[in-house]
Amino acid sequence: MGLEDIWDSIVEGFEYIFSFEWLGDIRDFFGSMFENMGEFSAGGLIVGILAFGLVYILRKQMLNPFLSHMGSIEAIIWGGLTYLTTFIGGYIIGKKIIES
Repeated sequence: MGLEDIWDSIVEGFEYIFSFEWLGDIRDFFGSMFENMGEFSAGGLIVGILAFGLVYILRKQMLNPFLSHMGSIEAIIWGGLTYLTTFIGGYIIGKKIIES
């Protein structure tokens, strides 16, 4: 890949951005994100567990500054929702990346 090919790729990228074709592609991307969610994905499960574990390991830096200002019940609910959404997001991302 020469310098001309790299330059052409950069110019095509800017043309794509300024043509606003990507707005239609965003809708297609998010529309296809939730297809085949009924199928189990081992890759998605692994990434979901890793994301959950990362938040658990870094909880003192990530969660405690926010949860320390809440009441105990509220902190339990928001902490649980954080872990749940992290796992679900990791599962969806892992399924999309590893299975495709």
